[in-house]
Amino acid sequence: MANETFSNELPNIVAAPTSLVKHFIAFRGGADGPAGLLLAINPASVSHITSYYDKKLAQNILRIHLNNGRHIMVYEPDVADTLEKLGLEEFVEDWTFNLEKDIA
Repeated sequence: MANETFSNELPNIVAAPTSLVKHFIAFRGGADGPAGLLLAINPASVSHITSYYDKKLAQNILRIHLNNGRHIMVYEPDVADTLEKLGLEEFVEDWTFNLEKDIA
């Protein structure tokens, strides 16, 4: 293998067509966490969105469930921005479970 030669040419890099990019909602920090930084999401890949209280983290978490069965956790400080970018402004002030209102 020591006799292998490599081309001095750089590989061709093709940018994604703009028609692909328009299907994504850009975030840049809306759902950062242990897995990395969420840059964008395809709304067609979202099956539903829930919220819950995580005892380990001691905070409310927004969970974006994807069609493939996985989910994205959004920490409490970033929820308002995330909901706005997803077009769910009506839930920004009221996204956590409320026993009096939600069950009564």
